[in-house]
Amino acid sequence: MARPRPLRRFTAGVAREGAIALLVLAFVGFGVIYSLKTPLFEVPDEPVHYRYVQYLAAGRGLPPLPLPGPVLNPREAHQPPLYYLLGALLTRGIATGAPETLYVPNPYAALGLPQATSNKNAVLHLGGEEYPYQGVSLAVHILRWFSLLCSAGTVWLTYRLAQELVPGRRSIAIGAALLVALNPQFLFLSAGATNHALAILWATLALYLGLRVVNGHGHPYRTPLCLGAAVGLAALTALNGLATLLIIPGAYGLYLAGRSERRLWEDWGRPVLLALGMAFVLCGWWYLRNAFLYGNVLALQAVRGALTPRQGSWRAFAGDFLRAVTSYWGTFGWLNIPADEIFYVLVRILSALGMVGLSLILAQLYWQRADLSTYRWRAAGLVGGWVLVVALSLMTWLRAEIGLQGYLMFPAIGAISLLLAVGLSAWVPRRHAAGLMLGLALFLGTASAVAPWRYIAPAYAPPKRLVLEQVPAHIQDIDVQFGEELFLLGYELPQESVTAGGALSLRLYWVALKRMSQDYTFYVHVLGRGGAPIGGVDTFPGGGSYPTRLWLPGEVVCDTYLIPIAANAEAPTAASVRVGVYSPQAMVELTARDAQGREIGHGPEILRVRLAPKTALREQPAKPAQFNFGDKIMLIGYDLVPPAPVEGRTWEIVLYWKALRWIPHDYTVFVHLVDQGDQLVSQVDEQPLQGEYPTRFWQMGEVVGDRHRLAIPQELASGQYYLQIGLYLLDTGARLPVVGADPPLDYVRLGPIQVQGSR
Repeated sequence: MARPRPLRRFTAGVAREGAIALLVLAFVGFGVIYSLKTPLFEVPDEPVHYRYVQYLAAGRGLPPLPLPGPVLNPREAHQPPLYYLLGALLTRGIATGAPETLYVPNPYAALGLPQATSNKNAVLHLGGEEYPYQGVSLAVHILRWFSLLCSAGTVWLTYRLAQELVPGRRSIAIGAALLVALNPQFLFLSAGATNHALAILWATLALYLGLRVVNGHGHPYRTPLCLGAAVGLAALTALNGLATLLIIPGAYGLYLAGRSERRLWEDWGRPVLLALGMAFVLCGWWYLRNAFLYGNVLALQAVRGALTPRQGSWRAFAGDFLRAVTSYWGTFGWLNIPADEIFYVLVRILSALGMVGLSLILAQLYWQRADLSTYRWRAAGLVGGWVLVVALSLMTWLRAEIGLQGYLMFPAIGAISLLLAVGLSAWVPRRHAAGLMLGLALFLGTASAVAPWRYIAPAYAPPKRLVLEQVPAHIQDIDVQFGEELFLLGYELPQESVTAGGALSLRLYWVALKRMSQDYTFYVHVLGRGGAPIGGVDTFPGGGSYPTRLWLPGEVVCDTYLIPIAANAEAPTAASVRVGVYSPQAMVELTARDAQGREIGHGPEILRVRLAPKTALREQPAKPAQFNFGDKIMLIGYDLVPPAPVEGRTWEIVLYWKALRWIPHDYTVFVHLVDQGDQLVSQVDEQPLQGEYPTRFWQMGEVVGDRHRLAIPQELASGQYYLQIGLYLLDTGARLPVVGADPPLDYVRLGPIQVQGSR
């Protein structure tokens, strides 16, 4: 019995469209994982998007500007209302509590700083985000899943775009959809409560309808009305949706250019007016409202004040644009969680191959003098023109905003992905195009699957927590109590020294003595020579991920700090590391007490660490020498500035020491000026570099230029003088012997030094 024709057409359609259906399902599956692994409000501007929705869901009408209540970034509150109205309908009836309970901003958040090593979280996560979702958590996840469904529509529309531009090339259509669906940054943004997802959907729909117009597949009335509706809805969803207005005259202009018989009114004037009229009906009321209430159709001044363009050349802004292109592929969180560098290298190569391949196709058409009438070059012009419009708008935005916001190119993600897929197809024969797209799917699919687990979740993970019995035995004990709430057990220093311009890693072991009702700030400050600050971190524990009000009494929190050190810090030296705790609300610091309960003030020193110069110092003494002190330290030379002492002046002696081995003790250097009868004239006893660089911090083979200043008496007799140099332990007075001295000596004698005194 013959299969019915409708069923045959259905099964053929399933076979033909099965790949894109599977891809859309995979996108939704990946997106759900991203939404679950990303904490609440850690998608850019998600707090203000949610706050906007909540205001509407409460039935209070359109909000005034600036948006009332606590908002992490009020500058997004001017956005058109369509996404928020739909979100309010979806979340209406969910009890979300008072606005002030929505989120607590992290005051130390490193927003827009991918180089930062901590404080990736924009807000403090104080609980209530776990499954089963309820309240704020439930509402935010519903909004995230709504955004995800909008972006799933963008994936499908990208497939349809490709079919309009390159009909019959299913591999290119699937490849274009792949480049959208498996873009990790697009997945991350789509899994957030954001109006961008809906705006991107409308923009992609408008471009698709525009291609239909250019290819002559449009209806004289229905198509312009649908195109105008898509444009109007885009402009009613986000401000960047206004750019889609250019698609209307552009599409009909290209259609008119392809007509042999050009009827300006029928083919361009009437449909353009119909489309623009429909767009105005849908979104015009919003912009007229802004003009009436705020004197500006965009209402930007109401939330931002006057925008001051950034100073700089267009070349500098072009560099910003290129960096923004990197974040197009994946910079998560609030643009502060980067992927591995190898990922960026590979996607740059992928992008370059796509662009070069596209150029090769265009060059081939030119050199072969191909008849362009056989190609859909007008449709390609619309696709490329839309990418250019969005790129120029991003360049303009970068002149007023700072930050790598590659996701602002996403209104053109369908067009960009289509052009890249066409360009990549130029590198392989047509029969191997399916294999190329399979490889593309494996690469991007792996990157997309890895990102939530490797980059996103670890950035928000709390610090390691232990019980007392699990604390490593090798930590350096400190036993300092801060106030009545906190106790610092000890520390681990994974590195022996730090270089100027580098970073010091320090792990502290804290104990909560009681439950805390506020979030204390911990600081670790590093001081260099003369107590000059050369580095420091002020942060909530866990790099912002584990505020103290969550701590349980008796638990040990293992907290790691990475402290950047100033590149211009004087070195070498033994830098002082100080730790303190204070309340950021009251700016009151907790008093520290030692193990015996004695107050030791605020910010006590807990350790000293060797600070090395950025580049190795090349010390060249004017007077070379070779004096070995106890096979530990060698005096390899010295300088006298000036060459002889002057009465009543300070005389500088620079000693050049070389460490022959690691020295476990702090030796004091003595510099004595004596006359011919060994009578002491002047002396200085101090640790190297005026105590700034004790010998236990020296590394084997290191040369240290050690300056000492002798106060010369006012009346000094003429004659010969000598310097006696040596080292000793301050607590015992034991001196280092001079190796090979006969008779045995515990100092060396430098000179003679001829002095012309006043008597």
